[in-house]
Amino acid sequence: MAAAMVIGATIGILVASFIGKMLYAVWWWPKMMEKKLQEEGIHGHPYKLLFGNLKEMMKMSREAKKQPLLNHHILPCVNPFLLHLSNTYEKTFVLWAGLTPRVTVTDPKLIREVVNRYNEFEKPKSNAFIDMFVTRLASYNGEI
Repeated sequence: MAAAMVIGATIGILVASFIGKMLYAVWWWPKMMEKKLQEEGIHGHPYKLLFGNLKEMMKMSREAKKQPLLNHHILPCVNPFLLHLSNTYEKTFVLWAGLTPRVTVTDPKLIREVVNRYNEFEKPKSNAFIDMFVTRLASYNGEI
């Protein structure tokens, strides 16, 4: 009887610990990061549970694909959500890719500073297969 109570208490503690860690990872930490970014002056659409801004991004992409391409300005067709954020929040903004905040910088002076201080700013990880074919500023590490 006592052994069953000890096992039950242990299982209860493990389940509570797991639930606490999950709540921290999927809600508390992203909300804390959102608050810290806003204090630094980096704004964007608010974090939404698990998916971040991905649902809004997909909705805008579907709507953009319905529109005909009338000129060579393709950003509204390729990534309308990024264009919307850029127009709304100016030069620096945050985009939530699931649980991960992605800070986007569009000011050329800030881009140069971020690229030149590659030891201090972590770049997003990308697929090794894509890296074989595409080189881009977002993954570049070193002085320009």
